[in-house]
Amino acid sequence: MMVIARIFPTESKEDLWKSLVETVPGLRLEDVTPLWLAQRQEDDFVSIVFDARSFEAMVPVFLDHLKDCRPVRRTKTSPLLNPVFFPVPKEGAEKLHRYRLALKVETSELRNVFERLARLEHRPEVFPTYQAISLGDDDILVSILAPDRGTAEEVVQKEIVGWPGVMEAALTTVTKSLRVATGEEWLRYRESHYLTPATEEEGFDWLDAAMSGAFVDEL
Repeated sequence: MMVIARIFPTESKEDLWKSLVETVPGLRLEDVTPLWLAQRQEDDFVSIVFDARSFEAMVPVFLDHLKDCRPVRRTKTSPLLNPVFFPVPKEGAEKLHRYRLALKVETSELRNVFERLARLEHRPEVFPTYQAISLGDDDILVSILAPDRGTAEEVVQKEIVGWPGVMEAALTTVTKSLRVATGEEWLRYRESHYLTPATEEEGFDWLDAAMSGAFVDEL
């Protein structure tokens, strides 16, 4: 299962990010693998996404490993269920910005909205990278690549807002991300959750691209 841990700083978010970059690789346990770190412009926390055998397997991460990390004030954690990753074309997927869409959805329509999102055909310059059901403050999380915020907002407003069951849609800007899992682990995890197998023209790795400067916000 995927687990997202939101880590709140004692002081600045930047100090927390620097500390977690050093700390998180050591959070690898027998049944827990940290996948990536992310920081969003509008939020006052840093997110860590884990692959965990169970929710209980996450307990040592907080009680034993993060407790002595001075910049960490508190945490808020929730599972991400049914993660689906989307192959992204290698051509045309550079110099984009990355956004996260959080949806609040009526329970009776949750399955319908999730499946409709997975089938949604976006305009050529917009690429979803993954989506999952969240058991935290939101109900569905979607990661989106787009050339600018205006384009991403337009997609949300024209293609998603107004669907039956969608009560709220909030878009935030990802400013930093860092893959923590090894390249082999990440490739295996991502491909095991592809909605459809990647073709030879697909398979763009958005996390590795972020580290190499493909996303202008994350330089």
